Amino acid sequence: MYLQEKSLQCHVVRLALTTKEPAVAQLIDKALETENRYFQLASKDMVYLKFVLEAYEGLCTMSTVDGKRGIVKVNYPLPFAEDVHDLLEALCGEIALTEVCAGGEPCCTS
Repeated sequence: MYLQEKSLQCHVVRLALTTKEPAVAQLIDKALETENRYFQLASKDMVYLKFVLEAYEGLCTMSTVDGKRGIVKVNYPLPFAEDVHDLLEALCGEIALTEVCAGGEPCCTS
């Protein structure tokens, strides 16, 4: 239900893109901001991760940064940050998924 509401919000934002009102345009810009997170995982798990992430259509995208080292980038709109976090946490129970910095080095998340 929550994802359906977020999806509806995104459709409303897309319809409002033609507006000339500065306040509305500012809200749209905020809704369209994205964030990247980088992860390292076994090469054999990369296809599985992409399959699962793409099953949640419109939630996020995944691209391979370094296939040999198993580094991927997950990009998502900021309004979906909590959903993406929860999904990735759940996936950590199925595959070994380690968050890394953009260059692939380990990073500390507090």
